[in-house]
Amino acid sequence: MWHLVLKNLFRNKRRTLLTGSGVAISLFLLTSLAMVYTALSKPFQGIDASPRLMVRRLSGIVFNMPWSYGARIKAVPGVVAVTPMNWFGAYWVDRNNQFANFAMDANAVFQVP
Repeated sequence: MWHLVLKNLFRNKRRTLLTGSGVAISLFLLTSLAMVYTALSKPFQGIDASPRLMVRRLSGIVFNMPWSYGARIKAVPGVVAVTPMNWFGAYWVDRNNQFANFAMDANAVFQVP
């Protein structure tokens, strides 16, 4: 029986190649979509599984929050640490090479889990 399978398998090499590649591509797409579905359906479960919350001003990330808000946010039960972040744009050599930066307190950023 295996002799007939191998004989007919290589009778038309183009058909065998297209069938094999079609099965491989469909299995790749199926596993990739299943992985994305699983990743999006569950919340992030890291090593410590600590949730983070970023609060920003309604007018945009360029403008700072009032300093008094840091103490008010830290007073909320369950908040471990608060660190300010400030977005600013920069460019390298030419104005066409722009990139975004976040300035933050170097000591406080590692206290945020």
